[in-house]
Amino acid sequence: MGRSLIFMLTCLGLSSCASVSSPALQPKINGLIVAGQSALAAEKITAQASDYGTGNYVLYHLDRALVLQLTGDFSSSVVSLEKAKLRQEELYTRSVTNEASTWVVNDNRAPYRAPEYERVLMNVFQSLNYLQMNNLNEALVEARDLDSKFPVVAGVYGQDKHRFEDNGFARLLCGILYEAAGTGDDLNDALIAYKQALTVYDSYYNGQYVPRVLKNRLIRMAERFHDPDAGEYRRRFSDVRIEDERPDTATVYLLEAVGFSPVRVAEIIPVPVDMEFVAKIAFPKFVRRLYAVRGSHFVVQGRPGPVLRVDTELGADIEELAEKDLEARKALTLSKSVIRPALKYLVERNQKDVIEKKHGRVAAELFGIFSNLYNIYTEQADLRSWQSLPAQVRVARIQVPVGTYRVSIEDVDVNGFMVASEDKGDVLLKAGQTYFFVRRSLQ
Repeated sequence: MGRSLIFMLTCLGLSSCASVSSPALQPKINGLIVAGQSALAAEKITAQASDYGTGNYVLYHLDRALVLQLTGDFSSSVVSLEKAKLRQEELYTRSVTNEASTWVVNDNRAPYRAPEYERVLMNVFQSLNYLQMNNLNEALVEARDLDSKFPVVAGVYGQDKHRFEDNGFARLLCGILYEAAGTGDDLNDALIAYKQALTVYDSYYNGQYVPRVLKNRLIRMAERFHDPDAGEYRRRFSDVRIEDERPDTATVYLLEAVGFSPVRVAEIIPVPVDMEFVAKIAFPKFVRRLYAVRGSHFVVQGRPGPVLRVDTELGADIEELAEKDLEARKALTLSKSVIRPALKYLVERNQKDVIEKKHGRVAAELFGIFSNLYNIYTEQADLRSWQSLPAQVRVARIQVPVGTYRVSIEDVDVNGFMVASEDKGDVLLKAGQTYFFVRRSLQ
């Protein structure tokens, strides 16, 4: 009886450490973000890093980076994103031991590795950090880093899948940054990036949606380089107004992150393996969070002069990126969820027979009870994700004559009613220059 008791206690001990659940601090941080208390969120996430757990180093620095970005501490946000990117690359080559344990216990056994769509968004939000620091050169470094990632990322699921990890907005942003640099080689790279963005948007939306900004820049750059596809772009996007780009004008972009990314919850199915053994299948699904902002107006008012107003448009739908990524991984996740209970059952069934022969039926029944508890407790879905991400990134572009302008953003709900606004103040726009305004809406 002594050995069987030791075995049962060992099971309980394993159950206490077999699963590293989602970070306890993360929901608190995201609750503070939703409540608009970014400063308090930054204070807590800096002071309580250990609450994210040793296996969630990447996740901790991803959340920390966006919290610090919200508070305007862009240099510290840069540092955290770089730490997350470096560790992510180290984890890209999978640990055989950790990966094997996810088939036996649960997916939380492995360190958090950002899925491919999050991996791309690391560079996107790092670019936004640098743009808010008025450092176009470093933003260009992020664009070139993205270019090096795309061939790897796009091949993760093969050519038969939508290329949602290699997302169209990331390609579009690369093109915008290359064009803003303004040199010959960079302009050629901009055209390449715009063409690649069109391919990805067409794949993702089945040819039904392309942002106006991309249509505009693709036509203009294709005609500038006498690209053979320029005429086709003109015909396909005949609804887009292509303004003359005079040397005495400036270009202004708004890049606005709105809403809150979806969160993972567990879907649980109890599974009676036989009359004595009970298990469960647990797998994650995304639930969207509520947010008010569904659009925005980018307003540039001359001082003195006319008021120029343009609606932002969807650049990246992060909600859909997350959901499609999880759906693409569903087969593997379900396979693990089904195989794990079967493996545990085979081991436990054999052990129960051994215990009954050596120590009697009572000891075997006790073991069966403890093993059922162990199975139910340890089978947990991996609910980890980069929760501080927004739901969408929206984009707008305005070209204006040189001069001083008051810049503002008006956020609107689904019915077009204004729910928030931000005045960016007066800015002197110079000829031939490109200016970026970045905003995060928390309404």
